[in-house]
Amino acid sequence: SDAGKKSEFMNAEDMAKIVQNGDLLEFKRFVQLGKLKKRFYTHWGVCVGEHENKPMVAHMFIIEEGGVQETITSAFIAVTGDLESAEVRLDALDDVCTDLCRINNLDDRKYTKLDTQMIFKRAIDMLGQHNYNLIYNNCEHFAKWCRYDKHTSNQV
Repeated sequence: SDAGKKSEFMNAEDMAKIVQNGDLLEFKRFVQLGKLKKRFYTHWGVCVGEHENKPMVAHMFIIEEGGVQETITSAFIAVTGDLESAEVRLDALDDVCTDLCRINNLDDRKYTKLDTQMIFKRAIDMLGQHNYNLIYNNCEHFAKWCRYDKHTSNQV
């Protein structure tokens, strides 16, 4: 994966052609407000190989009663309050990227990137792990911990 690379936002099909193992992915998520598409929040994950020719993404999400609700920000989590139901999971890129996504390895300039195999191992070892303190471990922290061994987020 290219050090310090940040791509344009694109759809999952285009991203699948360029993403590499160990790349951090930033997903732009929208909510519908009236008829306008409104930017709402970003979600983060890390690319960890392919399954059936589809890039796979390790990412953190929150399960709520009645469905899935991903981690957004500490303010959001403070409202829901249910920290028990956070989990790291593996999904196909096109299932995670419902709107747009980009490669965002910009922190390579600040931190030393781990070896790609180590990034993969860290992500896979965390699959199914629960009970995060999400104020310090949101989806962005998780992704950056995998790549850099650092807990860092611009979102909180």
